[in-house]
Amino acid sequence: MVAWTAAETLSADAGMVPRSDGGCDVTTPAVPWSYAVVLPFRHPETLDAETVGLRVQFELEVISGSIGVFATGATTDAPLSRELVQQAGVGRTTVSIDAASESSRLWIRSGPNGAARATLGHVRIFSRRRFDITAVIDEVLPVLLRAPGRVALAAVASALSERMGYSLLPDEIGALECRRAPIRVPFDRLFTDQLGRVVMDSTETLISLMPTYIASKMDPRDGYLGQDHYARYLRQSTIRVNYLLEQLRAFGVEKGSVLEVGSLFGQFALPLRQLGFDVTVIDRYRAYEGAFDGYTECMRAAGVRVVETDRTDEGALLGALGQFDVVICMAVIEHVPHTPRELLRTLASHVVPGGVLALDTPNIASYWNRKRLAAGLSIHQQIDSQFFCALPYEGHHREYTAAEMQWMLAQVGCRRISTGLFDYNLLQFEELSREHVEALLAISVDATLADTVLVAGLVDGPDSGAASQ
Repeated sequence: MVAWTAAETLSADAGMVPRSDGGCDVTTPAVPWSYAVVLPFRHPETLDAETVGLRVQFELEVISGSIGVFATGATTDAPLSRELVQQAGVGRTTVSIDAASESSRLWIRSGPNGAARATLGHVRIFSRRRFDITAVIDEVLPVLLRAPGRVALAAVASALSERMGYSLLPDEIGALECRRAPIRVPFDRLFTDQLGRVVMDSTETLISLMPTYIASKMDPRDGYLGQDHYARYLRQSTIRVNYLLEQLRAFGVEKGSVLEVGSLFGQFALPLRQLGFDVTVIDRYRAYEGAFDGYTECMRAAGVRVVETDRTDEGALLGALGQFDVVICMAVIEHVPHTPRELLRTLASHVVPGGVLALDTPNIASYWNRKRLAAGLSIHQQIDSQFFCALPYEGHHREYTAAEMQWMLAQVGCRRISTGLFDYNLLQFEELSREHVEALLAISVDATLADTVLVAGLVDGPDSGAASQ
């Protein structure tokens, strides 16, 4: 542990007061994005050829306003890390900033709203190194696929610690490599608990119905592709469904009423019903001219209430459905061609006070999107599909970051907002190629690279001003 003592104040309107517990109190100028304080820290002594960077970890509580924090070197003001921006209302949390190996200072500045007050606690500095996990890849692969980030790194640290004979901390893992490829995707070991078995059984039922899906009635330019594509989509979506069910349990919700807006094949509705929820779904099935009749019949046979709409009456039919303990809207918000505000307000209005609103959506900051941008390629839909589509275009109009999804849920009255980042595209393959293994390892270390964001929060009511936690 290192105490925050020496500091440089950069503005007459800023201040830093050391605390007796080794932390410090910081005030920033009233001007947005104005630099306030520089806090130096010592390098760890374990830098070597395998070191890929540093992790600066400290306790942070923003009392008012919002602050930005990033790392620099000793002789340059250029950022050597991403900037962490945190606002008041989150409470006291432990935060981490991953920075280049030569970093030695933290810069603190006001956020977009100007004046801020914050308390920083003890700091820990970790050297982050590259580790070869070829010998343990079969052991840890299910966790890497299911839970990137902290959970995945904890599994890797545990497996490597046994082999190396000393305790490796997850914070010391900065990069992973594996010299094996291809690697079989272990579907039989991914979801083995009660929830997982329900999800997998439901998925097999829905895949068996794929011959009833009439692809010719759907426009492929809007993303409605063939049976093989959707069979893979349903298998991939097992992780999306599992994440939702785990999130509901984290909120203490194991029974009650559920409304799903935009249900399509029923991959969420069917397992929710099998777990005992009272499920209602609504989608434009009437407009699809029977393409999904096999699936709507399956849901109805399971006890799901199916509301079929088209564009002319979906608003009225949705408005008449009343309130539910849980409202979900999965992989829909990215299809909204204008502001998502009205959709989110409508969804929140159908949640009973204290109930749960949950959405998932593609992460615009995913590994593959970053790779395409680095190559000068677009991250949007194929231009010919959108250019030649029938109006209105129903593909992806905008994808979002995790922070944007959290912010939007807060705007419609959600609190205790929880965010999950996971990767579902890798589950379409029987085997992972070397390129896919590299992607998986990068996502395991940095979950912000995952391709899917799931956010959920408790709904108090519109304009409550609740901050995400």
